[in-house]
Amino acid sequence: MTIYFGPSRLQWHYDNQGYYAYILLNSSKAEWEEVQGLLKQNQLCVLLAGPSHRPASNGRQYDWYIRISDKDGKHPSFSIVKQILTDYETARYQEFHRKSEEFQNLRTSLDEKQRQLDRTIEQLELSRKQYQKLEKIYQRTQKTLEEYQRKSADLEKQLLQIQESSLKQEEIEQIHSTYKQRIRELEQELEQKQQELKEYVETFDPELQKKQQRIEELERQIVDLQNKNASLENEKDTLIDQYRSQQEERQSTDNLGEKDPRYFFQAMLSVFLPQIEFLRGTTEILWQEIQDPLDVFRNLRHPDQYFQDMKIIQKLKDKEGMRWREKHIEGDWRLYMRRKHDSVYQVFIGHKKTQKTDVDWLGRQ
Repeated sequence: MTIYFGPSRLQWHYDNQGYYAYILLNSSKAEWEEVQGLLKQNQLCVLLAGPSHRPASNGRQYDWYIRISDKDGKHPSFSIVKQILTDYETARYQEFHRKSEEFQNLRTSLDEKQRQLDRTIEQLELSRKQYQKLEKIYQRTQKTLEEYQRKSADLEKQLLQIQESSLKQEEIEQIHSTYKQRIRELEQELEQKQQELKEYVETFDPELQKKQQRIEELERQIVDLQNKNASLENEKDTLIDQYRSQQEERQSTDNLGEKDPRYFFQAMLSVFLPQIEFLRGTTEILWQEIQDPLDVFRNLRHPDQYFQDMKIIQKLKDKEGMRWREKHIEGDWRLYMRRKHDSVYQVFIGHKKTQKTDVDWLGRQ
């Protein structure tokens, strides 16, 4: 079954028709792990999980399998599995839209910060122009001061010349007093203008620095928002890519037949390995969970020799001369085998994670 919820969807199939119950998923590894956690939270047992190597019973190939049971070891009902996965997909849908809203809010905030920065830059540019104007005023004032100083020096020189002339002392003192008064007035005027300029510059400089600091702060905020924006853009692109990939996969598999391919697999095993009786869900494991079962098939074509090379399980009691033996296959998998009668062998395959319960079950057979 496949369910759709907006731009991101989970593609799954529940197969509970065999000895084991499987959930087959097309998803990322992270989503596959999240689903396992969700199943456990809902009181279901995750027996084994891994990459799915061959098509499911609906004829479609999936990325992952999850072998499950309820607490009593039975197959969970389809309605329970559907509800769990529907809730998960709804949560994913809500998370997607939450991030979309967050992304939109960040874009709005980024635009507003950019406008603030533009306004502050305009203000700073205006302040710089005012500062340049002040510089020109200051330079003109400096030139005026130099001119006053030059005139004062000329007056002093003229006074000396007057003192050496034939003017009367009273006239000389009068002229001297007049020039002195004029010089004091000029110096006071110059001092006043310098003080005004100094106060203006002292007031203006901190304001200019504040604006510069505000610009730097806004620029840092914009960089942070741009980084968040880029991260959300990447996440959005990933979700869109997943959606498109799943759409393409769905289109490519819509025309597949609904015939269970495991039926033909099991039929071929009975034809080509007539001496082998596969117990419990061994054929399902060979089909769904074992990556490369060909070595197993090759060895089982010669069961007498293969059985002799296997290790006897000492802890299991002998029942009428039938002893269970075991052999490690494909990493963490175990193949258990015993001779039944008339050259017929029973075979069971289990995983290292379930070895204890598997051996206990074998002991009861």
